[in-house]
Amino acid sequence: MSKLTRLFIDAVNENVEVLPRRLADLGVRYPREREAEFITELHGVYARYYGASVREIDPLEVFREAFALIYAMNLRLPTRYVLLDKAIATVSSVGVDLYPDFNVFEWRSHTRAR
Repeated sequence: MSKLTRLFIDAVNENVEVLPRRLADLGVRYPREREAEFITELHGVYARYYGASVREIDPLEVFREAFALIYAMNLRLPTRYVLLDKAIATVSSVGVDLYPDFNVFEWRSHTRAR
C-alpha cells in the first residue's frame, strides 16, 4: 500500500494520532517536539468538519485553514505538493458541482456495514 493511500485511509478512519507520521513519511517535516500540539490541531480540524457534506464546506476556507496550520506549526512541505494542492482544489470544486451532499464520513460507515 502506498504511503499516500495509508494517509487517506487513516484520515477517513479518523486515526488522527498517526497523521503526523504519515505526513512525515511523505516528506512533510515539522518540529518533533511539537507533535502533540500538531495532533491537537488536527483534532480541532476534524471537530469543525466531521459530518459535513461537501456543500457545507467552503474549499477556500479549508485551504486558508490548512495553510494557517502549516505556518503555525512550521511545517516544511516538499515542493511537489504545490501541484497536489491544485489538484485537490480542482477535485473539490468538481465534487461540489456533481454531488454536493456527499459526506465522506457517512459513506465510510455505509461501506463498513456491508
